[in-house]
Amino acid sequence: MLNSTWFENLKIPASCLALDADMNLWMGDNDGNISLYNPEKANTTKVRIVNKSIPANSRSVSKIYPINNNELLIGCFRQGLKSYSTQTGKVRSLSLRTDKSDIYVRDIAIDNDGQYPLVYR
Repeated sequence: MLNSTWFENLKIPASCLALDADMNLWMGDNDGNISLYNPEKANTTKVRIVNKSIPANSRSVSKIYPINNNELLIGCFRQGLKSYSTQTGKVRSLSLRTDKSDIYVRDIAIDNDGQYPLVYR
């Protein structure tokens, strides 16, 4: 069994952190990636969420919200809301507006019924 303080000595830069139901540590960064930290191997697996062709000042991941065992919602600075399937590795952009304006997703919460994600911009 892992010591519950294993994460206290991590030296990994992150713009946001989240723990999923299995206590996996997910980290977002300012370059548009999320990473899964494996404490047993002391390594990370990185997944690109925001395309590298997007300007560097518009790629930051601001929030990670696990919604079930196989899916994460990812809030991005100027790139809106994304969904990441941990089973398939597929990243989808979720439409929040009909126009092409920037969307700043800073936080994600569940509504009073506990079913529908609410996104704060």
